[in-house]
Amino acid sequence: MAVNIARKATAISALPPREIPFDLQAMSEKTQRMLRGSLDALVNMDAVGANEVRARDDEIDCMKHEIRLRVQEMIRTDPSHVEFFLNLLAVSRNLERIADLATNIAEDVIYMIEGRIVRHTTWET
Repeated sequence: MAVNIARKATAISALPPREIPFDLQAMSEKTQRMLRGSLDALVNMDAVGANEVRARDDEIDCMKHEIRLRVQEMIRTDPSHVEFFLNLLAVSRNLERIADLATNIAEDVIYMIEGRIVRHTTWET
């Protein structure tokens, strides 16, 4: 996923400069915190920390959904920059996938500690 993001960043940097019309930086930082949190939960065998990671997954999903809607709108209104917009969309998809994988690690931690399979349940259970 990180390699895919780097490739998209390289592609974006080859295009004429444009402002990114949404906050990919915030999405990236939140995703990084989730990944760090899931690995910390694994190393420390911390079910509470693992549940905190699970609780943040929906936020990243929502961010990706909002970005997708914005990209669709921008492509409709400014089709001359489709390549730029599609690269941004791909970055958001990869960030969301990293967050999903961090959540999977957190769910495995909970299983190892508590013996509960929480993979297909809401984070509150």
